[in-house]
Amino acid sequence: MNGNASRMVSVMAVVALVLCSGAIVFSPDADAVDSEGEVYTLEMRTGQTCIYVPTTNLDSEITVTGSEGVTWDAEKGTMNATFGSIDTSGDLNAVVKAVWTSTVDPTVTQSAEQTIIFKIYGHVTIDGYYESSVSKGVIGGQTAGTVVYSPTISQATSGTETVVTCDIPENDYIGWDAENRRVVIVEDIPEDVDAFSVSFDIVATNSSLSEGSSLADETATVHVTVGFGQDLTITSPDIIETYVGCDDAGRNTYVVQTNYDDAKFVSVTGIQIGQVVPSVAGLVASKGDGTVTFDPDAVEFPDRPVRPYYQDYSFSVTVSGTSADGTEVQDSKIVTLRVWAGLNYITMPSMEDVIVQPDEGNKLSVTVSALIGGADGISFDWGDGSDVSDQKTRDDTTARYSASHDYELENDYLITVSAYNSSGENVVYIMYDTTTGQSYETDPPTPGQPEGPSGDEGYDLWWLPILFGVLAVVFAVAFAVRPGNYALVALAAICALAAVASYFLM
Repeated sequence: MNGNASRMVSVMAVVALVLCSGAIVFSPDADAVDSEGEVYTLEMRTGQTCIYVPTTNLDSEITVTGSEGVTWDAEKGTMNATFGSIDTSGDLNAVVKAVWTSTVDPTVTQSAEQTIIFKIYGHVTIDGYYESSVSKGVIGGQTAGTVVYSPTISQATSGTETVVTCDIPENDYIGWDAENRRVVIVEDIPEDVDAFSVSFDIVATNSSLSEGSSLADETATVHVTVGFGQDLTITSPDIIETYVGCDDAGRNTYVVQTNYDDAKFVSVTGIQIGQVVPSVAGLVASKGDGTVTFDPDAVEFPDRPVRPYYQDYSFSVTVSGTSADGTEVQDSKIVTLRVWAGLNYITMPSMEDVIVQPDEGNKLSVTVSALIGGADGISFDWGDGSDVSDQKTRDDTTARYSASHDYELENDYLITVSAYNSSGENVVYIMYDTTTGQSYETDPPTPGQPEGPSGDEGYDLWWLPILFGVLAVVFAVAFAVRPGNYALVALAAICALAAVASYFLM
């Protein structure tokens, strides 16, 4: 073209190149020039806008034609081009034509023409975004090779390439699989590993493959936090203590704590508190915020508390949560609330000179007496399942109190004598033999075991030694008839031993 046309091209202006709302820098360097005008190639991405202000050295009338998406704003004198579809073949174009007409002789005109060929490329995204954040919660016990996170990266269009980089901080468990573009577990996570988290960026950069391309590089970034621990567990204690008259508010509050407290990759979504068992009005009240308050003054102790001076209650705690990747986690436990009696000086009743007196003519009949002081009452438990004999006493007087009982069967029986008041009880355990009439003090019975034998224990099987003895005789007679059968000898010996053993056990 002539010098006028060259000067026209040199004053082409570019407003901006901004994603979806900017302008493309349109360089006047032509890739090709033909006889019909200058031809330029411009690379841009879908959704971007090219704003071009054509100017000439002569006042001219400008017209713009071309593909759909190319428009001419006569008021502003700008050409705008925006394309929503990818076309790297160059079929999208704009033709800018300038016509100058002489004001002296309207038949004299000059014209200049430019053709802009557009190559349109797509945007690079990760998970459909240019920039985003991802958190992944991984439960402990996973094995190497498990995929933690696989980002979805937009495919590079023809004429461009996308390079993905990820720089994970050094750690023992999480790594980047560059070939498959994903985050994986590189070492088995032990079941007892402590809570762990690591943060890093995954960056995808899309670039043009053409030399001297005007297409600017574009990047998409995802910020990733990977954390893991064990299954959700309640770490607050299983047993807590408070006491009647407690003035320490901390002792009357139970705070539900978990191994995921303050963790970024797991959130606790619910805490449920079960009612106290056995139920005591006012003893347990949930605040709804993961804490439980107690009113130990609501506990009433019996008139005769037994050491140790506490009562146990229980309630259930259930905590549920959700990890960052949607995994549901949950844990439950039963919490024991131990309420101690208020501290007071106590005066235990006294019990001395316990006498066991069997009837001279009938050892099945017995009288037990004791010297009692400072007691509200005295009870006699005869150890054979019969009713307990209970007597009121005068706590301001020391006196002897007694009770008598008749047993039905001969046996050894554990007699329990208890002097009690509001502070507690003084207990003596006596083993009494109804066959001989002899007795002696003994230790308390083992918890969970009966305090004494039942009246007919052992006598239900009185026939067992006789049965084994008869069998021994039968086998011995059989051997005498058939002397070569030594199995009969063995059976006879076994039955004889069983008869002797069962007799002494009875």
